[in-house]
Amino acid sequence: MVDALGRQLPYIDRVETSLVLDPQVAVLKVLAGEVDCQFRRLELRDLGLFVQGQQRGDYRILRWKSASGAETSVLLNWSAPDPVLRQLIRDKRFRRALSLGIDRDKCNEIAWRGLATPQQATVSRESWHFQDPEGKKLFDEWAHSYAEFDLSKANRLLDEIGLTRRDSDGYRLRPDSKRLALEFEVSADAKQGPEPDEAVIIQADWRKLGIDVTITTPPGAEFTNRLLLGTYTVSTHGESEMDLFTYPDWVFPTENKYWHPAIGKWYKTGGKEGEAPTGPMKTLLDIYDRIKTEPSLEKQHRLVQQAVRLTIDEGPFCLGTAARVPVLVIAKNNFRNVPPSGILGPWAVSGPASSFPEQFYFEARS
Repeated sequence: MVDALGRQLPYIDRVETSLVLDPQVAVLKVLAGEVDCQFRRLELRDLGLFVQGQQRGDYRILRWKSASGAETSVLLNWSAPDPVLRQLIRDKRFRRALSLGIDRDKCNEIAWRGLATPQQATVSRESWHFQDPEGKKLFDEWAHSYAEFDLSKANRLLDEIGLTRRDSDGYRLRPDSKRLALEFEVSADAKQGPEPDEAVIIQADWRKLGIDVTITTPPGAEFTNRLLLGTYTVSTHGESEMDLFTYPDWVFPTENKYWHPAIGKWYKTGGKEGEAPTGPMKTLLDIYDRIKTEPSLEKQHRLVQQAVRLTIDEGPFCLGTAARVPVLVIAKNNFRNVPPSGILGPWAVSGPASSFPEQFYFEARS
C-alpha cells in the first residue's frame, strides 16, 4: 500500500492477539502500555483511568462511534416456553407496557454516564434504507415509539389486558391465577458492562407495574445457547446494522436469533423445524421475500420502510434502552494512521476494516 504521494508504507508483518478473560486485566495491559491498538471491549466506565494513564502508557485515546440502535436491547421471546407468557408477549399492549416501564434516561445516566441517546431499539441511524426525507422521518418515529417513561400509561395497558387481580404481595396474577413473573437473563460475561446496571433499573420499575422480575446470570456459552434455542423469556443483546439486505434478522425473523428464535428456525430450515409464523411475523417474512425478488433498489428500500412501519404499528418486538454510545479506541503513540474517528458495531461496515488498516504502521523510534 502507498500513500497519496505514492510512497511505500511500511507493512505490519503480523498481528498478535491475546485472549484476556478478565476485563480488568485488559485495562491493566492498556495502562501498562502493552497494547499497540485496541478497537473493542473497552468500557466507558474506565475512561478516567485511561486518561490518567496516557503519559505512562504512551498511548492516545480516540473516540469512535458505535452507530448502535440499542445499548442494550431487551429481547422478549415471541415463542417463550411458558404458553401463558407467550400469549402475553404476543399482545402488543403487554410489550408496550413493558417498554413504557423502562426509564431510559436513568439507564443512560447510570450505565453510560449520560453519553448515550435514550431511545427505542432500532438499527443504525446511518442505515442507507432511511436516508431520504421520508425514511428519516420514519426512523425518528421508530426511535421514539413507546420510548417515554410512563408508569401510569403502562399500568392502564396491563389493566386493559385483564391483568387486574393481584396477590397478597401486590404482584399481578396471570390468567391462570399464577403470579405474573418474568426471568430476566443477563450473560455472566457482561458483569463489567452496562447490562447488569440496566437490568436492575428495569427490574425495579417493572416491579412497580406489579410484575415480579428475577435477574439471572447464566454463563456466556449457556446464555448464547438459550438465545439460539429459544428457551429464554426475557434476555439482552445489542442492536446495530446499516444493511438489512445482508443482515435482515434485526427486523425480519429470518434466523433463530434475538426475539424470534423459533420463527427464524422455521424460516431458515424451510419449515422443517421451529414454529410457523402467524400474524405480524408472517407479514414481515412476506415482505422480506418480496425484497429478495425485487429488482429495483429504490423499491427494496421502500419495502424495508414498510416493515419498519409494521414494527411501529404492531410493536415494539424488542425494547431499547439507550443507543449511539461513544467507543473508546486505544492506539500507542508510535502506531500511526489510525483515523481519529470511525464506526464500530454494525457488521456491514466491518470496522475497523473499513478504516484502511493496511495503512496502519509503526513509526520508527530512535
